[in-house]
Amino acid sequence: AAGPGAASPTAPLSSTHSAPGAGPRVLGWSALPIDESHRAANLTAGAEAPPWSSIPERWPVTIDLQAGDGVVTISGVMLDGRGVAAAGQLPARVEVFINLSGDTRGWRAITSTAVDYRDGVAHIALAPLRTRLLRLSFSATVDGGEVISLGRIALLQ
Repeated sequence: AAGPGAASPTAPLSSTHSAPGAGPRVLGWSALPIDESHRAANLTAGAEAPPWSSIPERWPVTIDLQAGDGVVTISGVMLDGRGVAAAGQLPARVEVFINLSGDTRGWRAITSTAVDYRDGVAHIALAPLRTRLLRLSFSATVDGGEVISLGRIALLQ
């Protein structure tokens, strides 16, 4: 295994949504992955990482993200379901929370909506807002089944 700071030949040099190191990063999750290779951290990893997949013990399932370096302004969230084996495993409903302070009591609900995928990708538009942390709370899957999966999460500037 490569140590910290070691170059990876498969690591992307840049992302279309953020500068390297400045983009969103998964900080926490409420449901364990189905196995080690399908963990929540993959949601903000490079293109070579497999999708996140979980069989939650309880719903809703939350994913907490650091929005970037410090406080950033976002105007939406992109949920990318491409690469998920079964489209029915994609999140069907999401509630978005922001946290500007980083304090555990600083969460504020922004929107709750059904997720509309077009060619495997959904965009959740938000009025531009400043945040440090973002929480996505998924309450159901497209097929109503017990497995939830998602390829990537990106924040729109």
